[in-house]
Amino acid sequence: MITWVRRNKKIPDEQFAEIEKHIGVKLPKDYIHWTQQYFEPEDEAYYQFDSLYDPDMIIDEFEALYFKEETENNCLAILPS
Repeated sequence: MITWVRRNKKIPDEQFAEIEKHIGVKLPKDYIHWTQQYFEPEDEAYYQFDSLYDPDMIIDEFEALYFKEETENNCLAILPS
């Protein structure tokens, strides 16, 4: 069982609104609710997700994927859950 570290301070809704505006995708409410409460697995435990990005990482990861070379970008799809 994975124990998740609780955040000391809730991430403000405004930060998620800024991310959504920047990437042009509405984030799922369950993702927002989860990441406002939890940060990462305790003791860096392994978890089975391809990528679970913290809000501070979303814009950078989006831009890294979206602005790759055109040949790679042709087969890229970013879909909300």
